[in-house]
Amino acid sequence: MLADHPIAVWLESEWTEQAVLCGACGATLTILRYMQSDSRCPACRAQFNFRCRYHYHYYFDVPQVAERSPDLSPERGHG
Repeated sequence: MLADHPIAVWLESEWTEQAVLCGACGATLTILRYMQSDSRCPACRAQFNFRCRYHYHYYFDVPQVAERSPDLSPERGHG
């Protein structure tokens, strides 16, 4: 549990559901609109916690992105 409720993952097929509430103005957003909001409420422009995007995988069925490995390509211009 991350909050005061059990974790429930929303499937991508459910992302058109009104499921996110803006704490500032009370507007409800679809999951898709929320994820595309650039961390601001589209109704009142209040800022959402931008770090929440790092926890999307707990709540939304999003693909896991592998961490980017450092560029291991050989150096160029030495020869």
